[in-house]
Amino acid sequence: MKPKTLKNCEREMKHTWESFRWLYKDKLVKLDFMTRRMMAEFSSLSIPNYLAREYVQEEFAKLWDEVAREEDAKYGSNGIRIGGK
Repeated sequence: MKPKTLKNCEREMKHTWESFRWLYKDKLVKLDFMTRRMMAEFSSLSIPNYLAREYVQEEFAKLWDEVAREEDAKYGSNGIRIGGK
């Protein structure tokens, strides 16, 4: 890729990211609240915070990959749903 083209891509990615950022932040704040509730439940079960945090981080990573695989199977590289549904 030519340097100018790369710079243009980076600029467009940043612009697009910024237009979606607030939506992601809103969803992440809600996920943070849910996770804190779950962590409180872990605490009530006498599960140490360091152990619970490590477990949750690993499970989130697995879940992220699972969702990505499932959604990749539904959508083509252009983002259009495969099969027309």
